[in-house]
Amino acid sequence: MKSKSKKHTLTRFPIKAALIVFCLLFFVYRYGIWRLLHVLKVYRIPTSPSVGSTFVNSFGIQMSWIPELQNANTRATSGGFWISTYEVTQSSFAEVMGHNPSSFKPLFPIDFPVESVSYAEAIEFCELLSKTEHEKGFCKTDSRYSLPTESQWEFACRAGTTTKYHFGRTLSYKDAWFHYIDQSLQKDSTEYARCMMFRKPKQPKPTGTYPPNNFGLHDMHGNVSEWCRTRADGQNGKVPTRGGSYVNIANECAAYSRYVWPPNEKLPFVGFRIILSK
Repeated sequence: MKSKSKKHTLTRFPIKAALIVFCLLFFVYRYGIWRLLHVLKVYRIPTSPSVGSTFVNSFGIQMSWIPELQNANTRATSGGFWISTYEVTQSSFAEVMGHNPSSFKPLFPIDFPVESVSYAEAIEFCELLSKTEHEKGFCKTDSRYSLPTESQWEFACRAGTTTKYHFGRTLSYKDAWFHYIDQSLQKDSTEYARCMMFRKPKQPKPTGTYPPNNFGLHDMHGNVSEWCRTRADGQNGKVPTRGGSYVNIANECAAYSRYVWPPNEKLPFVGFRIILSK
């Protein structure tokens, strides 16, 4: 009798295990791995974050904590905020918005930054992401996703440094993806002109290819330029981008460099990253 009971128990165990595995796989297929991890409480927004704190939202976007922001001119401070560790990727954008507007679409677009996206589309992405996370209970109703302001972006980029780049006074091809030109070349030389014309990168690289800054953020210089939030009127109706991109030379990728574009402009070297704040 004992051996029969034991055999019956062993027979039922694989069936239960298989059923559990099937349910988990179906949940992942239907809702995504990040939602499963949230349900299992693997990923939650830290209640007492500090520099180095991160979490992953329900769409797999990793967010890094930026401490209290201080205005360099007025010395006034504002609370800390979360900012995406990487530029928003094509896969994340497509999951939220239902399409991928990028000009460069690799076979596996998981880690490539979304580009050819307008300022209006970036704002819409943030609004839809906030709505979805509120409905699913992954985000508090008093918090919302948005684009960073220029002050927030530059503070996050510098990460406590005062130099031209968060890496230091110069930018190397080992630090970021940009239009690198050997500065030893004379500007009136044929080789310099050739570099300017023919050696410009043709497309962005996967996010996180290069080392992060002191806040753990990647690609704050180069890769794709990033939309920043501004007032409705902006500068003659135009909106700023920061950080430079793969088409820009080093000076155009400095922490203080900025360009302005019409809000409906879609450029193959402009993307964005997001913040989460109250």
